[in-house]
Amino acid sequence: MIKLNYIGICLAFVLASFWGVAQPEDLKKQALDDAHSLSAKAYPNIEDFHKALRLQLAGNNNEAKEIYLSLVEKTPENDALFFALGNLALAENNPLIAQSYFQQAYDLDPKNMYYAEVLAMTLLELGEFERALPYWEMVVNNEPRDYNFQYYYAQCNVQLGKYKEAVKALNNVEGLVGVNPQISKLKIEMLPLIGQEDLLEEEITKLRLADPYNPETQTYILRHYIKTSSLETFKKRLFSELKQEYTDVSTYLYLLKIQPPIEDELKQEVLQKGIRSKTLPALSIAENLLFLQEQKVFSADSIKELADNIQNNFSDHPPVMDALDKYYKAVGKANNVLHLAQQRLEENPNDFQSWLSLSLLQSQLGLFGNLNASVHQAMENYPVLPQFYFLNAQVLAYYKEIDLAKESLEMGESYLLVASDTIEFLHHISQAHLAILEGDIKSYKSSMAEAKDLGVMQQDYQIAALHFQHFYRAPKLVDLQEVNSQLDILLYFQALKASADGNYTDAQNKLETFLSSYPEHANAWDLLGDVYFQLQQPAEAEAAWRKAQQFLTNNLNINKKLETKTFYEQKYY
Repeated sequence: MIKLNYIGICLAFVLASFWGVAQPEDLKKQALDDAHSLSAKAYPNIEDFHKALRLQLAGNNNEAKEIYLSLVEKTPENDALFFALGNLALAENNPLIAQSYFQQAYDLDPKNMYYAEVLAMTLLELGEFERALPYWEMVVNNEPRDYNFQYYYAQCNVQLGKYKEAVKALNNVEGLVGVNPQISKLKIEMLPLIGQEDLLEEEITKLRLADPYNPETQTYILRHYIKTSSLETFKKRLFSELKQEYTDVSTYLYLLKIQPPIEDELKQEVLQKGIRSKTLPALSIAENLLFLQEQKVFSADSIKELADNIQNNFSDHPPVMDALDKYYKAVGKANNVLHLAQQRLEENPNDFQSWLSLSLLQSQLGLFGNLNASVHQAMENYPVLPQFYFLNAQVLAYYKEIDLAKESLEMGESYLLVASDTIEFLHHISQAHLAILEGDIKSYKSSMAEAKDLGVMQQDYQIAALHFQHFYRAPKLVDLQEVNSQLDILLYFQALKASADGNYTDAQNKLETFLSSYPEHANAWDLLGDVYFQLQQPAEAEAAWRKAQQFLTNNLNINKKLETKTFYEQKYY
C-alpha cells in the first residue's frame, strides 16, 4: 500500500506539471464543447438551445441552466442537453454533479467518444478510478496515439494497483513523446512489483542519459544503487564508459558526484576529458576549480581562463556563481568575489546575500569608504537586519565617530532576536573595534576571543586581528605566517611589515601590486606615500597622499602631510 501511495503521489505531480489538468478552461470552450456534442435529437428545440449557449458564453449560467432544464423536461432523450448541464456544473466548480450529467449524456449516446473522454476525465479528478478505468480503455483504444489519454489510463491503473497495465501504458507514452524523468521514476518503482527487476538497469540507464544534469535525478539514481547494494557495479560501468571514445556527459557527472569520492587521479582524468570535450557543465567546473588548481591539472592561465569564462557567461545562474564565489574565497581572490557581488547587485539590487558578501569583503579588505556606501544602501533595503548595523558600527569606529558607532551597535543589538554565527561574529568584532578605540584592552581581548571561539569565519578573524594590530597598535593576536598566503589582503600587511623594517623598495612593490587590484584602498595609498617619501620621491609621495585623501576625507594625519609635504610618525596606520 505504501508503494501505491508513493506512486500515486508521483503521478499526481506529473499530471499537474507535465500536461496539466484536462478541464474546460473557460466558458467559451464549454460552449464549443456543447456545440460539438449536438445530435439530431437537439433540432426540435434548436433555437432555445442556441439561446442557452449564448447566455452561457455571456456568463449568465443560471439563466442558461433554466433553459437547459426546461428543454430536458420536453426532450429527456436529448444527450446534448445533459452534456451542456455537465459543463455548467464544471464551470460552477461542482464536478460531482457534472459527472452525473456526463454519465446520462453518455448513456444516451454510448458511441460518442467525446462524452466518454470528458466523463473519464471527470471521474479521474474525483478519484473514482474504478468507474473511470473502462472509459479510459475505450478512449485509448479509439485514439491509441494520444499520449494524454495513455497517461490518464496509466494513472487509473496505478491507483487500482494494476501496475503491469500501467507500465505498458507509460511505455506507450514514452514511445510517443520520449523519455520523461518523472515517468521513468514511476516505472522504476513499479517494475519490481510486477516481477520485472531485469528491466530496471535498462530503465535507469535511459533515465540517466535523458536527464543528466538534474541534481534530483542524480540523487535518485545514486540512492537506488546504494539501496540495492550495487553502487560498486555502477562505478565499474562508469569507468568502462569513461574509456569510450565518445563519453556521455552523464558519465562525468556521476563520477564526480558519487560518494565516497573517486581517487584524485581518476578525478583528474574525468575533469580533463569532460572539460576538453566541452560537455561538462559550468557548475561542475566551478565546483572543481580549486581541485584543478591544487592538483595542477591545468596551467594557472588555463584555470584563470576557465573561471573568467564562467563569470562572464553564467552570471545569471546563482548555483554556478555560488560555486565560483567559494573558489575565489578559497584562493584569496577577494577582488573577484567583489566583482561577482557587484555584478549580481547590478542585475538584482535587492539581493541580500550579495549585499552581505560585498560588505563583509569590504570590511575584510579595509575598504571603509566603499563599505560605508554599501552598508547604508543595505540598511535602507533591510532596516531591521542587525548584521548591517554591526558593520556600520565598524565604519563609524574607523572614522572615530565613537558615539555614533555605539548607537549603531545598540541598534543592531535591539534587532538581535535570533543570531546566526555570522551575526554573532560581526557583533563581537564591532565590540572589539570600540573597545580598542577606548583603550579597553581587556574588553578588546574578550570580544576577539569570543569571535574566535565561534569557529566560523576564521580567516575574517585573522584579518580583523591584523587590522587592529597594525592600524590601532592593538595587542598581537595573530602572526602573518598563520594567515592563508594566497589572500590578496596579505600583500598590504606584508608591505606594512616591510616598511616598518625599513625595506621600502619591497614595501613599494607590494603596495603597487595590491593597489592595482584595490585602487580605492585609502590606507594603502597613505602608506605608499610614506614609502615614497622615505625613498626620497616627494612628488610621488604627495600624489599618493592625495589619492588617500580622495577616499579618506577629513583625516588629520593625511591633511597635515599634504600641508607640510613631510612624512612624520603617526599613531595609526
